[in-house]
Amino acid sequence: MNVEQINRLARTDLTNIIPSENNVKYKIVIPFLQSFNHVDLDLEHAAQGSRIDINIGNRIIVETKALGQNINMHVQQLSDYSGKELPVLAILTNGRHFRIYSPQWRHRRTFAEKVIYEFELKDLSDIQLLN
Repeated sequence: MNVEQINRLARTDLTNIIPSENNVKYKIVIPFLQSFNHVDLDLEHAAQGSRIDINIGNRIIVETKALGQNINMHVQQLSDYSGKELPVLAILTNGRHFRIYSPQWRHRRTFAEKVIYEFELKDLSDIQLLN
């Protein structure tokens, strides 16, 4: 884990980023994943007629939305992707807010209930969160 890079991300001034989905993906999400040594990222992964923003070894999928987008409006989309790819973890983010799901968590009925952790980008400066 690259703590220095994570701390830089936590201090990112989001007002200086054009709020497009691609900017969030390339300026926030990819550096975030790389700081945890995820370097083999499959971008725009084809999945049965859909395109998943980031696929990491068919074990983690990431759906990125533009800054300011309400990620609650995109939970079903991530659920659909998870049903196709069967990942261990699924992440939904708008660059400011991150939500991590465990799609294979069987004792929860709906995908929305399968949240295992959520945090704000600025919270990454907290070493306890990182641990």
